[in-house]
Amino acid sequence: MRYLARAWPALIGAAALAWFFFAFDWALAIAALARIDPWSLLPWLALICLGIYAASTARWIALNGLPWRWRVLRDVQTYVAITLAIGLATPMQVGEALKVKYARDAGVSLGASATKLVLERLIDLACVAALAGAGLLQRLGVPTAVALLLLVLPLLVLTLSVLVPLRLRDGSRIAGWIGPPLPIGAVCVTAIATAAKWALTLWLWLSLLAAIGITPGIWQGMMLVGLVALAGIVSMVPAGLGVQEVSAALLLTAMGYPAGQAEAGALALRLVLPIMLVVGFAHWPLLRLRARLI
Repeated sequence: MRYLARAWPALIGAAALAWFFFAFDWALAIAALARIDPWSLLPWLALICLGIYAASTARWIALNGLPWRWRVLRDVQTYVAITLAIGLATPMQVGEALKVKYARDAGVSLGASATKLVLERLIDLACVAALAGAGLLQRLGVPTAVALLLLVLPLLVLTLSVLVPLRLRDGSRIAGWIGPPLPIGAVCVTAIATAAKWALTLWLWLSLLAAIGITPGIWQGMMLVGLVALAGIVSMVPAGLGVQEVSAALLLTAMGYPAGQAEAGALALRLVLPIMLVVGFAHWPLLRLRARLI
């Protein structure tokens, strides 16, 4: 039993991959994917990915209180893009923790940057839950105003990031790790950057689906992004391999798309990973240049 408890992510991944390889109608899926025009689509998707990395960079700068100077923007964009790309291919995106290492080079303490990384993950988890919940409520016929209320969930996490340090005693070890409360300006930038990051992510997914004739709309797209991301997080499978495809195909089928088209949509969404990896690691020469200059 102890072995099974440790190996369950591998078992889930193996089961999902088995379904993915043997249950998908590959002939229909490949025929649908062949409709994609890569020369017109990929440059546009790369720009959206670059925007996601830029929004993540702005949030990291705001959370860590770094100066808004060109050199800082360039360096932070470089290591944030690379570490986010690494994170996408690791279980629960733990590779993103490499940001802490590079933040130390900018003079941010290990405890402070680690705390801000945890805060980032909590905000993103709240965003994923909010997207999934709002889209699901809208699909169930709940009034739009109620569904929109769920989208303020990430703001509650940001509010706690301001209130918790105020409640801690000065001089305590935890207070030293967390640091002072975030300034209002940093909170606003973090909120705007987070909204931009997830809006661009939704746009990226919808663009890929539209390329093969799947147009679920904003609300169902939010549900798709949120639930598929949650499935990948819970499974702890690297890059959600197999889990993302199966969950996306099931959701698209539930939305009324034929099985073959839904499976093609799931495969199209898998293209997000290589595109994000290519755009992220395209920053590598800048990181090498930065290492020589330090």
